[in-house]
Amino acid sequence: MREYVKDEDGRVFADERTKISWDTAKAAEEIAETLPPEGLDLKPIYFEKEHSTRGWAVMLTMGRMVYTGGDGYWVSDKTRTILEALNIPYNHGFPEKEE
Repeated sequence: MREYVKDEDGRVFADERTKISWDTAKAAEEIAETLPPEGLDLKPIYFEKEHSTRGWAVMLTMGRMVYTGGDGYWVSDKTRTILEALNIPYNHGFPEKEE
């Protein structure tokens, strides 16, 4: 039988990853409320695997993001500011392609 994860407010999540995404998105919303509206200054970033769950949670709930079809994303200054405020590491540019 599947074991669900419950938070301190009684919310039930499918697994720990889902709870991490929820918590990260809520924290990102609080930070976003303090920032000015975003512009179109998009820059490429990518995440190492161990930071991708939290990084995706921010990108999907905040700001503008353009998926590149690979491992990188174009994101706004606002999104990068939120990632930095939440101490979610990301790399500038696109990952090197392994041949």
